[in-house]
Amino acid sequence: MKDEALSLWTARRRTSRGGQPKYSDLAITLSLTLRVVYGLALRQTQGLMRSVAALMGFDIAVPDFSTLSRRSKGLALPSTKSRATTSGPVHLVVDSTGLKVFGEGEWLENKHKAKAKRKRWRKLHLGLNLVSGEIVCSDLTVDDVGDPTALPGLLDQIGGAVEKFIADGAYDGTPSRDLLATRFGEIVEVIIPPVLSQNFSPGLQPVCRQSWSERSRFRILPPSRL
Repeated sequence: MKDEALSLWTARRRTSRGGQPKYSDLAITLSLTLRVVYGLALRQTQGLMRSVAALMGFDIAVPDFSTLSRRSKGLALPSTKSRATTSGPVHLVVDSTGLKVFGEGEWLENKHKAKAKRKRWRKLHLGLNLVSGEIVCSDLTVDDVGDPTALPGLLDQIGGAVEKFIADGAYDGTPSRDLLATRFGEIVEVIIPPVLSQNFSPGLQPVCRQSWSERSRFRILPPSRL
C-alpha cells in the first residue's frame, strides 16, 4: 500500500475553532463498513482493525469503540438492518403487544401524587421466522390500529416466500387470508385457531379448538396459564 493511501487515514487539520479530529471520515467509514459486513460490535470492530493493521505491518492508530460510535453520526454508512431473506421458505409467526408510553403525566403522578393525564399506548407488531429464530418484520403503530390492518406493512418487509403463517384469532378472517394468498400464492399454509364464537361459512365443517390444536400440533393454553 502506498504512503499516499496511508496518509488518508488521518484527518486533515481543520482551520476553524474546535478540537482537531485524529481520524479521517474514510477511516471511520472503513471500520464501520467492516463492522456491518461481519456483524461485529463496536469493541470487536476495534480489535479487528488493530489485528488487520498489525498483520499488514501498518504503523497507524486505530479508532477505539467510543470514537467509532461518536463519529458515525452524519456519515453515509451501510444499514445494519438486513432485509429478511432466507435460503428457504419462511415459517412466519405474527403477534402484537401493547407498549405503555411514560411521559409527564406518569412523573407527576409518582412525584406529586397528581392526577395523571390520559395514558398513551403504542402497539408493537412483530414477525418471527421459526426456521432461523430471528425477527424478520416489525412495526410500531398507535393503539387503535388492529392486527389485520398492520399485516400488509409487515409482509412488505419479507423478501422471501412464506410457507406457513401462524397467528392468533385476531388475524382470522377473509381479508387476511386473501392477502396471504395474493402475496404468497395458494401454497401458504395458514394456521390460525378459531375463536370461541366462530361463525362458519356454509359448506365448512365446524372444528373445535381442541381438534384444531391436535391437527395443527399447537397446544392451546387456558387463560390462567398464559
